[in-house]
This record gives sequence, C-alpha cells and structure tokens, in this order.
Amino acid sequence: MPAGAYLHDPLTIKSISGDDATAQHSAGCLAVSSDGTIYRYCLATVAWTVVDGALRQAAATNGYDLAPTSTTAAGEQVLGAAVAAVTIAHYGWATAYGKVAAMVAATGGWTAQLAIVGGVTASRMLNYASATHTAAGPAGTALETKAADAAGAVILRCL
Repeated sequence: MPAGAYLHDPLTIKSISGDDATAQHSAGCLAVSSDGTIYRYCLATVAWTVVDGALRQAAATNGYDLAPTSTTAAGEQVLGAAVAAVTIAHYGWATAYGKVAAMVAATGGWTAQLAIVGGVTASRMLNYASATHTAAGPAGTALETKAADAAGAVILRCL
C-alpha cells in the first residue's frame, strides 16, 4: 500500500511518544486511539521541540513531512500537533484529529469556541478571524479563552 493510505492496527503501535531514528511505520499512516483521537506518523524535517506545538507541511507536498509552524506566516495550514519532542530527520506522531490539551496561543490570544489557524509565532495558534488564513480554512476550535503565550485546550481537525 502507498504511504499514508491506511489505518494501522492499534495492536502494532507500542507508543505514540517515540523519537524514531528509523521509520517504525509507514510515513503518513494513521492510528486511532480508543478515545477517537487520530494520530499521523510523520518525518520531522525540522526538530519538534514544543509538545502540543502546531506543525505545518514542510517543503515537500506529501502531507507527512512536518515542521513547526513558522515565525513569519500567519495562517499557515496546520496538519497536526506534536505529541512529543522529535529530533530533526527522525519520525514521530502528531495529533491530527482530536483534543490537544496545551496548545499555545500566539499574539492576541484566542477566544473560546472560535476557529483557529497557525499563528505568527512558531508552533502557536491564532483565532481564524485575526490572521490572514489559507484557503484550507481553520485547523480546529479553541475550547477556552486564552491570552497570548498561554496554553489552552483545542480540538484539532487536520485530516
């Protein structure tokens, strides 16, 4: 099967918090947890240093080579949130769909129940209305109001 085209049998996944030097699964594959959260196995083209930090597609267009959102482009398409720190050129899991407990709000913060997109500060998020956003639309919804630099819960929808 092509990379990313199927769901992994959850019995074959020992941990979603890995920092794998070699691929343990097909890049781009999805795994569904018992609570319905969907994770994507990805290659870190730039180190993921912020747990629950927003991740964007890297230069490649395959949807599973991910890097932290940049510090310059508001509204970047977010494809997930880092589950754990992952070294550059290693593999790890990103939350693609479901609750993320501690994403960080960018400049201006966010308001509960409003849609959010990639922010102008690396690995952070902004209210959809406050950023120049991509045609792809919002990545999720804020569950609570947070000031800039504060961590809050969001529901991601990055599939």
